Amino acid sequence: MKSIINYCFVLILFIGGCAQQKSSKIEGAWKLVYTKAVYADKPYYVFPNTDPTEGQIKIWTKDHVSFTGIIKWDSVSSDNFGVGTYKLDSSQYEESYSYCSYREFIGKTLKLILEIKNDTLTQTTLEKDGKFDKSSYLIEKYVRL
Repeated sequence: MKSIINYCFVLILFIGGCAQQKSSKIEGAWKLVYTKAVYADKPYYVFPNTDPTEGQIKIWTKDHVSFTGIIKWDSVSSDNFGVGTYKLDSSQYEESYSYCSYREFIGKTLKLILEIKNDTLTQTTLEKDGKFDKSSYLIEKYVRL
């Protein structure tokens, strides 16, 4: 009888230890499907475009974010990458990069609005005083892989 109780106790511990922790909706890999960058009321970058080699993947873990891809400005292709941490509180999202191809982002905190609907994630930059600036902004849309 005592060995059955010990066996059940060990079995409960084993099953409990194997249970997966619940992840947030953002965790996982996402593929960029749309970007629109506007500066001084004029679009200066839109994706997708005619170049099939362009693209980006963004990956979130429990507390880190990374992205990698290729972008094309005018006729020049460039590697696009970054790794850092993030904070998400409801739709308020912040990224801080330790490594980034845009060196001016290293060590800075970017503030964005983040929305997830089904398998689509949308990020919108906040420019002026933590508010959306319709004259200068960046919108990125991703789909879950």
